[in-house]
Amino acid sequence: MGRTLREILNRPEPEELADLPPVTNVLDINTRPPTESEVKKTIQAIKSGKAPGIDSIVAEMLKADL
Repeated sequence: MGRTLREILNRPEPEELADLPPVTNVLDINTRPPTESEVKKTIQAIKSGKAPGIDSIVAEMLKADL
C-alpha cells in the first residue's frame, strides 16, 4: 500500500539532491527539562473555563494541584 513520492506530492522526483552548505552558526537553544517553578508558572497562565484537550484534562484540574 506504499505510495510513491510522485503520488503523494503530485510532483516529479528531483533529478539531483540538494547541495546544502554546512551549518556555520550554532543557535543557543535551551534543551534542558523545565524547572518546577517554570511548570507552575505556565500552569497558572492557562486560561480557565476552556474546553479540555484530547486528554480530557481541563485547566482547573491542573491548577487544583498547585
